[in-house]
Amino acid sequence: MTIESPLYFSEIIGFSFLTIGLIIVTPLVIYLLKILWQKNKCKLVWTPVDFVEHRTNLSNDEFIRE
Repeated sequence: MTIESPLYFSEIIGFSFLTIGLIIVTPLVIYLLKILWQKNKCKLVWTPVDFVEHRTNLSNDEFIRE
């Protein structure tokens, strides 16, 4: 009486490489996506200001420009 394996050795090796590949590639892809996402974020620059002029009724363009 012989017992047959449900998977051949070559299939087991193939699944092993696939599993190892996914274990390595998935965190690498996540890491690279985080880096790309962080590059697109704005970084705040703090500069000391002694005086702020108060103005009203500025348009959006004037506000950004001045």
